[in-house]
Amino acid sequence: MRLFCFLTLFIFFIQSSVAQENLYNLLSNAELKEYSIKIKRVAAGGDTISLNVPFIDDFSYEGPYPDNLKWDDDDVYVNDHFAIDPITKGVATFEGLASNGLPYDADGNNISKPADTLTSKPFFLGGMGLIDSIYLSFLYQAKGLGDQPETDDSLVLEYLTSGNNWVWMWSVSGQASADFEQVIFPVTDPQFLFDGFRFRFRNYASINGNNDHWHLDYVRMAKNRVAGVNDIIISDVAFKNIPDNFLKNYYAMPWNQFVNDISTEIDTPYSAVVRNNHSAGASFTISNSLEELRTTNIFYSSNQLTNNPAAFSDVAIPSTLFTGSGNIIFPLVVNNDSAIIRCQYIIENATPDIYSPNNESHLDHKFFNYYAYDDGSAEKAYGLEGPGLKKFAYKFHLNHADTLRAVRFHFAQIDHDASDQLFSLYVWENIDENNTGDAETSFYHADFSKPYYIDSINGWTTYKIDPDSLVILPAGDFYVGWTQTDEANMQVGFDVNTDAHTNGYYFSSGGWNESTLNGSLMFNPVVGSNFQFIGAGVEEFTSKLNLQIYPNPVSHILHLDFDMNEISSVSIYSLLGECMITSVNNNQINVSSFTPGIYFLRLEDVNGNYFSARFIRN
Repeated sequence: MRLFCFLTLFIFFIQSSVAQENLYNLLSNAELKEYSIKIKRVAAGGDTISLNVPFIDDFSYEGPYPDNLKWDDDDVYVNDHFAIDPITKGVATFEGLASNGLPYDADGNNISKPADTLTSKPFFLGGMGLIDSIYLSFLYQAKGLGDQPETDDSLVLEYLTSGNNWVWMWSVSGQASADFEQVIFPVTDPQFLFDGFRFRFRNYASINGNNDHWHLDYVRMAKNRVAGVNDIIISDVAFKNIPDNFLKNYYAMPWNQFVNDISTEIDTPYSAVVRNNHSAGASFTISNSLEELRTTNIFYSSNQLTNNPAAFSDVAIPSTLFTGSGNIIFPLVVNNDSAIIRCQYIIENATPDIYSPNNESHLDHKFFNYYAYDDGSAEKAYGLEGPGLKKFAYKFHLNHADTLRAVRFHFAQIDHDASDQLFSLYVWENIDENNTGDAETSFYHADFSKPYYIDSINGWTTYKIDPDSLVILPAGDFYVGWTQTDEANMQVGFDVNTDAHTNGYYFSSGGWNESTLNGSLMFNPVVGSNFQFIGAGVEEFTSKLNLQIYPNPVSHILHLDFDMNEISSVSIYSLLGECMITSVNNNQINVSSFTPGIYFLRLEDVNGNYFSARFIRN
């Protein structure tokens, strides 16, 4: 029998063709979709004049919408992960999606049309004149980590006149800009100097998806700005990113796997980056703390560093938390179960510093019951293209034995719907990653799984392990992934901000290859003593049917023992994914004409749930 199975698999492998890794633009923004459902935004003030100069917004706050005390629109996406090397953390991203995270026109073509708008609240500018020398400045970047705008796309600045007309002031056509570029325009014309003046940014893009990205940063309008070099100087010290993850191997992992092996899981040193945007040196002090948020236990704090960075320079502020004697004692957690550790940096006593809201930066380290390489946000979608057998596997490591409870996927929508595709979920013991001829062995697999799209910031579809299929994973490495024969890709979310490609492997031309795309696929194993999932945005797709098939192996009639009132269809697939037969409410199937080999049985119940089993035709 081993020889027969080997020959069957060998034939299967040699019939497979080359698989290719690809990245795709997203069709939507899951975070905005969730917030638009959960949060009903209330505009502050409407047309009421509410703003004075000086005005600054660098979007360093948590989004996803802009500050509604400063802006009237919710179209742009405030985030800290789409731009490259911003001068302060946080940008406002313009693309082809509405405020609910969905395309303005999902059925539209790639013709550039009006998309996002960011309109300021009204300003008090009445009574001011040329002598006040009011200027508006901002920084912009095209593409960043998103999609490059084409030449017929653009970003536009417009001013509102006292006659209530919007006039064009500036625009730039589509391009890819590696650095942020600063733009400055006067607000000195009498038609703009009235109570009720506004300005707005707009973009033109393909409005059928998450396309054509522009990133806006540090919008500033003030008096007494002198035309020339000095009017673009930003006298500000600010964080330009969130702190580094202090975990060495993962972005998230189970608490009990971490706390007993801290020395192997901590990355030292880690840091946050501060930017001096001034034309001269600056001084400041950094404080750093660790807090367990669920118990509000601050178990480490330090005023650790005083810095004097040079003009227009970045300085990485290293943490001393886990260096030297390693004197940090992590808090006790109830039942050794889960924790959220906030690592926070604060800039204190900064000189010069015209804007203080960007003087804080933190990262919440989530220790729940799953492993993750990704940070929970998808900038792209990943897929394997090509005919024949395709596989992908991620390598994880257990510090001690644990029980596999589920596998979570984030399926990201692109320009085609993959929800009807079939795949097999696998948890491998070995995949022969070095192609030395080792046998490929698995702890668990589930055939005839299908992608499901979940509209939330996490958007996790959870495939729960049947309690009857207890999977105990020993300490050491294991691999989680999928196999598919469908030529089109499955659109798994791809995080470009965390890189785990050296732990990813895809199967092509009869062998395993290390992934070549820098980033992290968004699927992760759930482990622990039970499945009480800790987290948000999770939807489960599991069900159970009391199904028995016999005889197995079978040569003639396959008998299926199930409640015929619950089942709407029965199908049989070959190992290559070919549908051999489909019947309705038939619990006796003649398989005598089938070629000897391994086959998969798929049943669909009246509620649209799927069940599968495997049998051998001898």
